[in-house]
Formats: sequence, structure tokens, C-alpha cells
Amino acid sequence: MELTGTIHNIEETQTFESGFQKRTLVIPHVAEYRPFIAIELLKDRIDLLDKYKVGDAVTVSVNIGNDYYKDK
Repeated sequence: MELTGTIHNIEETQTFESGFQKRTLVIPHVAEYRPFIAIELLKDRIDLLDKYKVGDAVTVSVNIGNDYYKDK
């Protein structure tokens, strides 16, 4: 799925005790009940956000697979 919008926020990298890292990108969404979408980049992908800043227009490809129901 692709999402297009203007960057609302880029959070700082979070590093957990295990060494796991994530960084969150926030873009607006058209739905009234959910005006923003937060997209988490993990591990080696967090550096992809370094070249962007708040206000930049982006198109983001995300995998929103439904693995939760796969084994149910």
C-alpha cells in the first residue's frame, strides 16, 4: 500500500535495552477519525529518514499484512 502526504513529524530514534531500534514518521491521513498515520521504520531502515524534514512531500510504501489472522 502507498501513502502520500506531507511529513508532519519525524521522531528521534528510539533504542531499547535489547539494542532494537525504531523511528517513527507521521503523515496526515484523510479519515476524520484518524487524522494522522504513524509509520515505524525498524533496524537498518531508520537511516532512510535522515534526508527528510517536516514539511517534505513523500510517498511511502508500507506492508500492512494481516499476519494476526493467518494462524487463527
